[in-house]
Amino acid sequence: MSAVYSCDVFCDDCGNWSPSFTKTRRRISAGLARSARAAAKQGGWVRVLQPDGRYVDLCPRCQQMRGVQTSNSEISS
Repeated sequence: MSAVYSCDVFCDDCGNWSPSFTKTRRRISAGLARSARAAAKQGGWVRVLQPDGRYVDLCPRCQQMRGVQTSNSEISS
């Protein structure tokens, strides 16, 4: 038996969702969130470290509104 796992990344500013990242595996999918973040990064999303130590995920539209420079930001594993 196989199961399909799906994971989404959402923008912490506007709540916009990235396209779902899906994996099909025969056992529980470890690290699915990491794969979803990598897929979102390919779609133009970034993860920004805030001064208070929190990370926020931003969609391309909110990046423009905040003036985020993508070279200093990352969505990493």
